[in-house]
Amino acid sequence: MTQEEPSDLARLLRDIIFWAGRGTAHVSAHSEATFVDDPQAADAVCWCITCVGEAAGSIQRRWPELKSELDLADAYAMRNRITHGYFAVDLGIVWNVAKNYLPRLAAAASGKLAAI
Repeated sequence: MTQEEPSDLARLLRDIIFWAGRGTAHVSAHSEATFVDDPQAADAVCWCITCVGEAAGSIQRRWPELKSELDLADAYAMRNRITHGYFAVDLGIVWNVAKNYLPRLAAAASGKLAAI
């Protein structure tokens, strides 16, 4: 890594932690049924997942060795699904991602951030 790369990686990891936390917070007061019926919450979580996925994509391109360690491929795939398949997004899956996947990804990113 060059001298600038650790700070770039740290910034991207902080982005994942921040946006994953926001996405998780947006669903915290919702059941899946109430989330699906709340377009503001759904839009907010989709945006958070998009931001997480963008950071994940940047990390896996620049540091491919971290792709499996941080489970980045799923985050990037979800970002692509929301961005390019926006017309057919399953909000039940979005809710599940925010409830279950984002907290695990944020924890992994926090661990990696602490290690660099």
